[in-house]
Amino acid sequence: MPARFVEAQPWWRPGAPAALAVMTVLLATASRHGFHGDELYFRMLPPAWWYDDQPPLTVWLAHAAASVSDAVWVQRLPAALAAGAGALVAGLFPRLLGADVRVQRIAAWAHAFTVYPLLMGHVMLTASLDLLAWQLVVLGVVAALTGRRHALTWAGAAAGVACWNKLLVLVLVAAAFVALAACARWVLRTRDAWCGAALLVAVGGFQVGAQIVHGVPMLDVSADLVARHGALNRWLVVPLLVVFVGPPFVQIAWRGLWWRPGSRRAAHPGADDGHDDGRHVKAFGGVTNAPFPTDDGHAGRIAPDPPQQRIGPVLAVMAAIVLVFALVSPAQPYYAVAVFLPLVAVGWARAAADEEHVWRRAPIVVTANAVVAALICLPIAPVSSPAFSIVSALDPMQRDQTDWPSLAAQMATARPTGAAIVTDSYALAGAAHQYGPALGVPRADVASWHNALWSLGPPRSGGGTRDVLAVGGDEHRIRAAFTRCDPAGRLIAPHDSFGLDGTTMLRCSDPRGGWGAVWPTLRRLGG
Repeated sequence: MPARFVEAQPWWRPGAPAALAVMTVLLATASRHGFHGDELYFRMLPPAWWYDDQPPLTVWLAHAAASVSDAVWVQRLPAALAAGAGALVAGLFPRLLGADVRVQRIAAWAHAFTVYPLLMGHVMLTASLDLLAWQLVVLGVVAALTGRRHALTWAGAAAGVACWNKLLVLVLVAAAFVALAACARWVLRTRDAWCGAALLVAVGGFQVGAQIVHGVPMLDVSADLVARHGALNRWLVVPLLVVFVGPPFVQIAWRGLWWRPGSRRAAHPGADDGHDDGRHVKAFGGVTNAPFPTDDGHAGRIAPDPPQQRIGPVLAVMAAIVLVFALVSPAQPYYAVAVFLPLVAVGWARAAADEEHVWRRAPIVVTANAVVAALICLPIAPVSSPAFSIVSALDPMQRDQTDWPSLAAQMATARPTGAAIVTDSYALAGAAHQYGPALGVPRADVASWHNALWSLGPPRSGGGTRDVLAVGGDEHRIRAAFTRCDPAGRLIAPHDSFGLDGTTMLRCSDPRGGWGAVWPTLRRLGG
């Protein structure tokens, strides 16, 4: 075997330059625009163990960041760190498969600077941490198939922690179980698989139980998103999957689906000694067709194929299940992306092993994709420039960071003296909560009946004000809830953040029967 086939380096070193680079770029550009509407929502929610529409981890991190500084880049520091960690994890996939350091580096750089990781690293959303969690779970599955002990134990622990951020990880866990049961059943019979399942239940079970006890309100949120955007999102799932993964990397992901050990060349360019005596299978996969270790540490029955031979089929079944889920329940079109990005990392190993043309051009392809992704995903163009209109049409998340101070000022101006502001949008409530105090609006006078904010109750100052500025929502229902409502104009959002341009405002007074009677009737669960 060539000496440089598998270089002895710490696991983190090949991906470290990419990780540091993406964190530096993300933090350097983090403050060019303002907070995202979801970030304002997280900052308004008080820390709690459970919320109607999501687990609490992202909210906790948002409050931890706010306690340090009110700067936007501090709020987004956890997302940038997760993006850097994701680059490290991406480099580990080809390492597990025996690929050399150059392949690991390419996998890390390709992941760090493609569209979806840049999007999720730039703003602090629940999906920012979820992407890293999915990578770790898929990494655990691949590691288990290459004979690494305790891999599924760690995968279960990662999935359990992820349940405190987003329960969507359970779809990935279910997909992994079905894939392993279909293609590598012996892995599920190991002690590590049972330990991983136990950790998942022990760590993440509380959040699942909390949703069940409260009637699973997250299903109402998802159903509302599907009802409003499902038809369009079904059409967008596959096109956005291509965009988010990176168009040049789709063929690399395809190679990851069909990965096999024992390629005709070694795992780095030029390492072809003209014959294949079986050494490549051992080095590239990390194990041979030897008895697979069972849960008691002794050799078990020989599998019909080398365990690593099942990596491609397992990943293919997982990807197919998650993609079908995204099409059947299209609440958000990005659900399937996080399982396809590991396929890209695996695919680089095969492309390098076969010395394919795409591997020989890898640095150029990765660099070109990074430049385009950065122009689309990062706030490089000034908001006032014509280029911003073009970029924000491609990346709506950029316009969702621009209008909030102006919207808060408009609500403060339309608000009658001493009245509260009550909104039908958690983002608008978050904007009033963030910027209102400087405009003379106490934070206790800001409320919303949207999602988890409804549980905080009506405005709280002065024992509960009876005069409000009601912003957004069903006008007929709002008028029925108050004794009197008068028009107060419409919001002007130049960039239409969250689709709020033209939102109606009403000056209302005297909730019929008091807030205790009115507040339950106004509750809204949805996107």
